Amino acid sequence: MSATANKANLRHARRRAVPAIGHNGESKELGPAADPPLDSYYNSLLTAFGPQHWWPGKTPFEVIVGAILTQNTSWTNVERAIENLRKARLLTPRGIEKTSPQKIETLIRPSGYFRQKARKLKAFCSFLRYEYGGSLKKMFAEPTPELRGKLL
Repeated sequence: MSATANKANLRHARRRAVPAIGHNGESKELGPAADPPLDSYYNSLLTAFGPQHWWPGKTPFEVIVGAILTQNTSWTNVERAIENLRKARLLTPRGIEKTSPQKIETLIRPSGYFRQKARKLKAFCSFLRYEYGGSLKKMFAEPTPELRGKLL
């Protein structure tokens, strides 16, 4: 299917109303529900437009670190923290896991909430090692619902 056909399919995707009960007990419609499911929309968009590379990161692990560090802060501060980890040669699961929490805290301080985030980074790296032998490839091969359950 061509990119143009995919765009047209997205624009004209069939939708149905979602029923709900109003505050007075009457049935009402909340609006359209996605049909097909969200995964289908995502896959159609990916096919039509390709990867967007919207999340800055040189490696998959750096993207994960960025996702942890960006909570409650600006991306500029996250970039500083990631650069500090990179300069210290600690932007790897093993590097973070073997380094003291205090050293990680110092390096990621620009991202704010550095004590909590240092614990989260170390916990993720330990999880990765114990569950998947340190392999992101193995972790990403896990079905999303199971991985999500383990991570949360």
